[in-house]
Amino acid sequence: MPVCEMDFRAGGTFRFCMRAPGAREYWVRGTYREIVAPERIVFDCALENEKPNHEALFTVTFLERKGRTSLTLRSVLLDPAQARKGAEGGWSEALQRLAAYLEAERKEQSA
Repeated sequence: MPVCEMDFRAGGTFRFCMRAPGAREYWVRGTYREIVAPERIVFDCALENEKPNHEALFTVTFLERKGRTSLTLRSVLLDPAQARKGAEGGWSEALQRLAAYLEAERKEQSA
């Protein structure tokens, strides 16, 4: 992600660039609709310079269970067939990277 701008508050906006293999860039913009710490984040987003049907609403919930946090991601896509095509792989990669980062942080803190 060579560019990432965030105003992390309800009503705040974000914009970032994801660079795919082959140097193709995907610009994403959105608005944080709701932030309820530490339970939930709701935001909308859309790919810039793409068909208008690449817009989505996401709800991320966090639930503590036995000292661990469970994350649930729900999305509503305006054109599910088209938008879902790349969304699942992108979110899977992002969440795998988050898990690896958190595991490295956990190991560093316990060392």
